Amino acid sequence: GKDITDAHVDCLARFAAPGVVFLDRAFPGTPPDVWSRSADQARAVLAEATDATGGKLKVVEIGQPDPDRITGRGDAFVSSYMNFYIGNKGVYLPLFGDAKADGHAQEVFREQFPDREIVPVKIDTIASGGGGIHCSTHDQPAG
Repeated sequence: GKDITDAHVDCLARFAAPGVVFLDRAFPGTPPDVWSRSADQARAVLAEATDATGGKLKVVEIGQPDPDRITGRGDAFVSSYMNFYIGNKGVYLPLFGDAKADGHAQEVFREQFPDREIVPVKIDTIASGGGGIHCSTHDQPAG
């Protein structure tokens, strides 16, 4: 009953800055699945977690796009904004075709990464196979 990635963390939660964690949130009204249950568990753990200095973590939840508005398809399609890539001068963020959700995610990323360009990337082909930008780039050096 697990998804193709076995609920890899790069589609669930990511550190955005010291003490700041982005957390994926299912689109309202979607039936519970492995991702939403993992997000619920992560939310509970993060609520009690602290950073290296003992400070409480700031958790920023970013909702998934409306499944009826995304442009990609496939049984393994992953529509999480968590699968982004941070480069030296930019942050490459998935774009799914839901203008409202895509725009909100871009706003949140601009707030968290004010010194980097936010570059939305249409990833329907990658996402239809169960992956994302980070999946495709995580072994590449940033230099």
